[in-house]
Amino acid sequence: MAKKILSIAIIAAAVVVIVFSIANAMNKKEKRENAEQAADFTLEMLDGKTASLSDYRGQKVVLNFWATWCPPCKAEVPHLQNFYEENENSDVQLLAVNLTASDSMSDVENFVDGYGITFPVLLDIDGEVGQQYEVITIPTTYFLDEEGNIVEKYIGALDEETMENILDSY
Repeated sequence: MAKKILSIAIIAAAVVVIVFSIANAMNKKEKRENAEQAADFTLEMLDGKTASLSDYRGQKVVLNFWATWCPPCKAEVPHLQNFYEENENSDVQLLAVNLTASDSMSDVENFVDGYGITFPVLLDIDGEVGQQYEVITIPTTYFLDEEGNIVEKYIGALDEETMENILDSY
């Protein structure tokens, strides 16, 4: 009798796992089908080179908007740096767009040096990209799939676990 109950429990557990796996796969497919294409842009980086969002097609992109004077932005920088270092040689790219219209160039340089930032920092000097992406609250982060589709928009400071969970969801 105990073996029969155990067998039924194992079968029921297997059915639950299968149902959740199918539901998760359908949710991922639905997210991709409903995703909006991210608008391309080209911005100057701190090193004077330029980068376009389209340069990163084929990779998942974490597109983070921030400013030097923003306390939640300061709080998330160590998490962004750790995430970048852990994923530097993967198919995920972190791009930090500084809303330079509200920062001076020396503020940005001092911030990057002071926090030891090694990930790409793009400069939205005139604020057009921030407006294009409707960034009202900072930090705001967009998660893009390999085709450049916006999969998720996250408002507020991120940590590594949240970034990994969002990236794993698509």
